[in-house]
Amino acid sequence: MFIEAYTTLGADVCTFKHAGLRALYEIATLPPDERTREHTLKSGATKVPDEMTVRELREVKAALKAEREAREQAEARAEKAEGDYDLMCDTLEAVRAQPPRVKFPIFS
Repeated sequence: MFIEAYTTLGADVCTFKHAGLRALYEIATLPPDERTREHTLKSGATKVPDEMTVRELREVKAALKAEREAREQAEARAEKAEGDYDLMCDTLEAVRAQPPRVKFPIFS
């Protein structure tokens, strides 16, 4: 665990010298751009990762994961909708290209 924290954080480990090993691990497994950014916790407090407890770090990681998954699902839905629209347009163009088929009732 400490090896992963050190190899990920490198010289920045000194910045987190007052954090415990578990907290260092949690910080090391955060995406790099999220390690120095302030995060708003469920409690309403705003902290940077080196000020957070292990529980708070896990809360932030769970929120980031949920946000990422929601974004991926939205992108997938948008791609599907775009594909459905393209298919509909292709079908409409194919129908427009056909000669009209009008049936007249036969009078006896």
